[in-house]
Amino acid sequence: MEPEIKNWWESRTIIAGLVAIIASTLNLFGVELPLSEQLILADLAFELATVIAGVVAIWGRVVATKKIAPPIE
Repeated sequence: MEPEIKNWWESRTIIAGLVAIIASTLNLFGVELPLSEQLILADLAFELATVIAGVVAIWGRVVATKKIAPPIE
């Protein structure tokens, strides 16, 4: 059985890692971001990425020039 494959923006681990990198970078400039706020930002970033992916998928279908093939029976 092959492992499930997903896009990087669908990974909570990747999103949380990006938020941690951003928080660490901000800390270098004297801006502290508490862990609770980092977790909230990670959740928001994940939801935003999901919304953007959905909008792009719908937009792609709307502007597509080829029809979708009927299901194979």
